[in-house]
This record gives sequence, structure tokens and C-alpha cells, in this order.
Amino acid sequence: MLVRHRQFEIVRATPADSADIRRLFENIRYDAAIDLQFRRGNDPYRSFQEEDDGAVVLLLKETATGRTVGMGAASFHRVYLGGEVRRSAYLNGLKLLPEYHKRLRVLPEAFCRLREETQGESDICYAAVLRHNTPVQRLFEKPHRSLPRFEKQGLYTSFLFSPSRKSGLPLEKGGAAGLDAFYARWLPEYDLAPLNRYMPGLTDEDFIIWQEGGRILAACALLDDRRNKNYYLNGYHGAYRLLSKLPTRLLGYPAVPKVGQTVNNVSLSMLLFDPTVDTAGRAQFIRSASFFAKGHEVVMVGLAENDPTYQAFRGLRHVPYSSFLYTVDMGGEMKLGDRPIYLDVAYM
Repeated sequence: MLVRHRQFEIVRATPADSADIRRLFENIRYDAAIDLQFRRGNDPYRSFQEEDDGAVVLLLKETATGRTVGMGAASFHRVYLGGEVRRSAYLNGLKLLPEYHKRLRVLPEAFCRLREETQGESDICYAAVLRHNTPVQRLFEKPHRSLPRFEKQGLYTSFLFSPSRKSGLPLEKGGAAGLDAFYARWLPEYDLAPLNRYMPGLTDEDFIIWQEGGRILAACALLDDRRNKNYYLNGYHGAYRLLSKLPTRLLGYPAVPKVGQTVNNVSLSMLLFDPTVDTAGRAQFIRSASFFAKGHEVVMVGLAENDPTYQAFRGLRHVPYSSFLYTVDMGGEMKLGDRPIYLDVAYM
């Protein structure tokens, strides 16, 4: 697909493009106090295809040289929406090399192609924009005839915290009886929640369970997915330069990663509670479950702000890394209702 600037074209990526995709992830940075760069491992194309139902990755290439200068992707997942099984598309990886920002305006063509690729594949589309990336927020929130409609759905925050030194609850490891039924009962109460606990990369041994009297009150799983998704620290700016010199672990915060290193993190994925568990109980379970993350410097939990568990982090020392969540109208998709949003950090 040629764009209006005919020296460029939008093409569908293949496995041979993985090195070019990796270079885009490594060469594009954002102006933030903590310059934390999200990457997709050594083989980004494979990491996209290992999403639940795969992904479409589009590349922007110079027609004369074949150089890849930008990209965008849609990752597909089967989810609950209004209690029914639907298909979702997470629009992500929208990147353009900095030297082309003022030379090239390709968003209309890019979204047109993404619309073509997702048509018939999804019932709802969503995207996330970093909280400090105000230029992109303004662009998406201002109505444009040539762009799809973006509707803000609130904050999505990745909470980064330190593993607990002890477990304050009598937790169990492994796939306990009734665990499948627990997820089958409560996941449909959320919008965008996965259909079950069988996330790629997880086994029964990864699950952590809190139950009393044979009743499961909470569960989660430790997921180390750095092979597919990782975070690289480019540097600190402003007051955060002082942070790197402080003994943060002694203060109850995560160890500060060193500049030029990949963060040694693990996520508490598939985090779910029986609705009767109050905020204090949720905080206690998260703290206790993180005890099993020994050997990792940082534990991550991702939550939408209308998730009841979001408030639990008021009582936990953490570093927040927030984005605004948007639904994207690519052509008559369904809308979110009043249910809380469930988006696992492993899928973001």
C-alpha cells in the first residue's frame, strides 16, 4: 500500500523483518523522568505472533531503499465483554523514527490499513498512550475526519514494587482443585478479561492460591516473560537522578535498575479475587504472593483504575508507570459497559 508520500509504502511484516522491528524498539525513546524503554526481546516478530491469537504487524518502508522507518501492530485476544465471549484487538507498537516526524504524516493511511487488517477479526479495539506523552494524547482526543475516534477509558497503571521478604498469608503453590472454576466464575464479571487462566507461558506450578475452608479467595501466577517483553533502562532525568543513588530497597521500594541494563522483573499475572475480599485483604495477598518472586528485583502488576484492586496499592510502596487507555472505533465495534476492565500486564 503506497502512502500519499509515494516514496514510502505500508507492508505486512514477515519473520525476515524481525531485526528491523527490533531496531525500531531500541531507537525510539520518550522524554520521561525515568527513561524506561519497552522492548520485545531478540525476535520481536515471533513475540507478536505468540500473543493469544497472533498479531498483524505493519511496517512503513522507504520504497527506494527498503529501510524500515515506522511500524504499527494489532494483537488479537479472545475476551469477555459484557459477560459474552468476544474478540479484541490491542493496537500497539505505533512507532516512527524521530527524523521522520516532521517529514511524514502517515497516520491516516496507517489506521486505514489497520482497519482493513482487523476487520472481521475483532469486536472491540483498544490502545494505550503513556501518561507523559501529551502530544499523542492531544492528537487522538481531537476529532479528525481522517482518524478513527478515540475514547478515553481512564488510567492503566503498571505498579512496580519489591518482592516481600516474607509471606503473611498461608498461600499454596500449584493448580489446586477448583482453580479453573474460580477463574470461570469471576473472569466474566470483567470487560476485556481472558477466557481462562491458561495464559501462554504459564503452568500449574506458577500459580499462587489463597484459600480458606476449601474456598479460593484469590489467585495469581508468576510470569517471567522477558524472552518476549522486557524493559531497558536508558537513564534518569531531573530529581530521579538522585533516586539512583538511594538505598531504595531499605526504604521498601524496588531496587533501582542500573542504566544500560534490562530490568530483572517478573509479573503477578492472572491476579483475581473473590469480590468479598476487601482492599486490605487484596493488598496483603499481593504482598504475600510477591514473596515467591525471590531472585527478581522488581515485581509488576498492571491494573485499570476501575478495577477494585487498584486501590490496594495505596497501602503498598511502589513506583507507578501509567498510561491512558482508549477504545478505538475502527468501524462500528462494540463499546465497553460499566464492568471493571481486566487487562493483564503481560498482554500490554
